[in-house]
Amino acid sequence: MRPTSLALVALALVAAQTFGQETKPAPTYDQVKQDPDNKDTLNAFIVDNLRAVSGMLRTNPTGAEKKLAEFQKSLDGLAPKADDAKQMLDRAKNALKFYHEQLELAKSTLGELQEKVKAAPDDVATINRYISKLTTEMQVLARSDAAEANKQIASAREFLGGLNMKAVPAAKTVIERGLPAYLDWVASETRP
Repeated sequence: MRPTSLALVALALVAAQTFGQETKPAPTYDQVKQDPDNKDTLNAFIVDNLRAVSGMLRTNPTGAEKKLAEFQKSLDGLAPKADDAKQMLDRAKNALKFYHEQLELAKSTLGELQEKVKAAPDDVATINRYISKLTTEMQVLARSDAAEANKQIASAREFLGGLNMKAVPAAKTVIERGLPAYLDWVASETRP
């Protein structure tokens, strides 16, 4: 499953059963373990944990990492028998892959990712991570200092444009097509 698909699954899990409902205390692991086939309890447990991890990713990566590990351990300890509960559990485990990727991205600096791109300029996954981190940071920076965000966007374009992309056409495509789309959008957000 692609990271984009995992993101959609994760967001769907977080939002699925919460719209229009009163907020109830989330079930504990022990409550879910007692009846792992109860879809409502399992879903509420999953949603609560994914929401907690998501909320910490940018502000507290260490806390998010700990919560993610605890949640992974909890999911691994569940053994539902009902097919729909098994499917829900499998989707949650697949969503964790997305959150692990987001955690690694949150723990990396833009400079570290730029060095990785320099070392492997034909690695599409590394380029995508760099562009994702760049986009996220520029969105935040654009709110406080639009001129600096546009300056850094121009620098990133120059950096990526100067790489030798002859080895892997897919990497060149990411830079030629993906980068302008991401950065043009961020740059447009910085205009008064």
